[in-house]
Amino acid sequence: MTLSYLKAGRLKQWLGRPDCPDFLRECKALFDKAFRMKSDNPYPAASAFGPVPQHLKAIIHRTKIAL
Repeated sequence: MTLSYLKAGRLKQWLGRPDCPDFLRECKALFDKAFRMKSDNPYPAASAFGPVPQHLKAIIHRTKIAL
């Protein structure tokens, strides 16, 4: 776990350097946009949950999911 933490820290540091390749900066921007927490609560709001679509019922064995 410590090694993963150190590697993540080194990657963040490298991404902040001016000589970081543009394609990696673009990947970081997409990753940040996709996984950014919009609030302090890491769980989806209750209003995000809805019934499982019919075409997904074969692989999802719950009655409600966050869409």
